[in-house]
Amino acid sequence: MDYDNWAEAYDDIFPLDESKLSFLREHLGEGRIADIGCATGAYVRALAMEGNHVEGYDVAPALIEMAKRRTKDLNHATFHIMDMLDFDGRNAYDGIYTIGNSLVHLQEPAKIQAALVHFYKALKKGGRLIVQIVNYDRILSQDIKELPAIHGEHYSLERRYSYVGGFVNFKTILKKNSQHFTNEVLLYPLTSGELDALAREAGFESPAYHGGFTERSFDKDKSFALVGVFEK
Repeated sequence: MDYDNWAEAYDDIFPLDESKLSFLREHLGEGRIADIGCATGAYVRALAMEGNHVEGYDVAPALIEMAKRRTKDLNHATFHIMDMLDFDGRNAYDGIYTIGNSLVHLQEPAKIQAALVHFYKALKKGGRLIVQIVNYDRILSQDIKELPAIHGEHYSLERRYSYVGGFVNFKTILKKNSQHFTNEVLLYPLTSGELDALAREAGFESPAYHGGFTERSFDKDKSFALVGVFEK
């Protein structure tokens, strides 16, 4: 997906969500934290302002450059252009999170498994990983073709699904006045059962699943999101 057109629009479409921040704060604890797929770094900034040492990683240079500009006054926030499969480190982090449906961009169970192994190795004993993706159990069982449009102050975003082989073709249409920017990317429709199996194979035990960034339980048929909390 081409994120260059997204850089200026990203925070308008996806502003910082206080309930999401509260969930991260509660389940990650304090210390050294990594945000995998950080985009413009809104949550990196927020957590760093509370005294945590937070490192943001993303594959999109335009998003990372914006994140750096917006955090130049914070000593505890750093950003890196990096694919999550290149993320490395042993016993380095107290918490890691990858939200915004980032994990399924890897497109293959083997690559998702590899990323989870990297995350496991990078966590200190007792450290936690938070993963948030779309609830693909619901998407697949109900043959959902479109998600609700998002309307920001200046931009709107339409989100459409079609199915290609074992993949979901995710088409987005970003609109500002008469300008339209269209992108498509293939995503792997990772179900809750698959995520659970891959996480356990990576070494995580007794994961907890939520139907969003609240404490409500995950429901395969009703939840719009799947949020997993995994502990090393």
